[in-house]
Amino acid sequence: MFRTTFNCCKSYPCHNLGVENSSEYQMESNHLGYPAIHCRACGSYPPLVDDVSVALLLEEKINIHFGQPLTGCTHCENVFFIAYCTNKPAENSAKRYGHTSAGQQRLKCGNCQNVYSLKSIKQVDKLERLLHLIADNKSTSEIIEQLACAPKIYYQLLAKLADILRSYARLNEQILLRSNFLALHTESDLLRYAGDKTLWCLATTEAQSGYCLLYNHNLLLTTPANTVYEGKASSILPEPKVPSILAALTTRYQSTMRRPHFESLHYGINSPLRGAHYVKPSTLSYAHFQLLRLYCQPAKHFHHYIEHESAIRGAALMASSEEIKAEQAEVFFVYRHFTGGKELPSNGNNIGWWSDRWYGTHYGAYCPITYRNKYPVPFSLFDANGPKKVHQWIQDHQAASLKSAKSLDAMIEIQRNIYNFCHLLKSGDTPAMRLGFTKQVLNLSDLLSRAITAVQGGQV
Repeated sequence: MFRTTFNCCKSYPCHNLGVENSSEYQMESNHLGYPAIHCRACGSYPPLVDDVSVALLLEEKINIHFGQPLTGCTHCENVFFIAYCTNKPAENSAKRYGHTSAGQQRLKCGNCQNVYSLKSIKQVDKLERLLHLIADNKSTSEIIEQLACAPKIYYQLLAKLADILRSYARLNEQILLRSNFLALHTESDLLRYAGDKTLWCLATTEAQSGYCLLYNHNLLLTTPANTVYEGKASSILPEPKVPSILAALTTRYQSTMRRPHFESLHYGINSPLRGAHYVKPSTLSYAHFQLLRLYCQPAKHFHHYIEHESAIRGAALMASSEEIKAEQAEVFFVYRHFTGGKELPSNGNNIGWWSDRWYGTHYGAYCPITYRNKYPVPFSLFDANGPKKVHQWIQDHQAASLKSAKSLDAMIEIQRNIYNFCHLLKSGDTPAMRLGFTKQVLNLSDLLSRAITAVQGGQV
């Protein structure tokens, strides 16, 4: 399911793309001034990746985002989209199997025959009040005061609310995202808090609806990784305010060339955060795109639309290298520009050191990284600002201060679901409506009610 090493060629259409331990590799070259692999087949020098750090971060993130504490078989369905006992996508194949002495429904798993009980959600009134207070941007101290509870109880309620909403969303996603084609749009941004505490984050939306599937930050809550972020001067690519999209793209390529290597992305100085460690953006990228494989696996064909950023490019290619070779997946750069892409010729324009070919569109330009003369599924993007809108929503609905990472993931998960199910787009519907999860806008009470019903019933 997940790749274990990322130290291989990342150039398309080299035949070594994604190939581990090729005889054509020089495994540790410093020819360009940084530790890299030299692929003699295509001449590229992809920087070395710390596989151990990626694995450590991936293990933590999969439990945060896809752990299944509230629904499904406790024996084999440890993670949404995966049934470990069969190594196949999890199916909702459980059958009713009587009740416990307390009256809770028991189910028998269709995969492993294990018998388990569905969860009973308590303190619903407090959970609903908490959801409304969070949506109103109340501070932690205000919420604790209005709930009249101890801080420990508040954090327990917060975690429970996040688990309920996450389970409801994943149940929907697990069932309804199985289609012949899936397009995912991923871009980065910064979450800023008081005291120079800044997180580098990735938002991935379903490209035709703007529905946020995954929101990740570069904090590691467990053992520190080897690739800890050092907080150097920012090397984030600029957004040139020039009326030429060609000049703007050229400037971005030149900025990347000034880095120590292509994936060496820094976003400035950071203050320490209690209970967590910052990891390098590229490390998060590799873990993030491995998690996206959970969505892509059932699709016969999928696209990754990514921002023009080399620290993301390699991760997207490594997460889909086998499917790219089988002509089941494509990867595209996407770039927004205020003038649109009329300046670029209809047959494209080569830009940058790889002679990437960029094509104009109404919002700017796109570039097929995995270039083919004919696509089984054409490039199609409903809203080029989808991930940007999610980033802005998360930023606008976070407390100004971040003293620890204790409640950060729970708060982000709650806001992800409010955005998807309750936030109206300019088109007059919500991302969840556009994706087909609901037929109407849900208010906060409706969202929680549906989520609890789904969790207690084991299905949407």
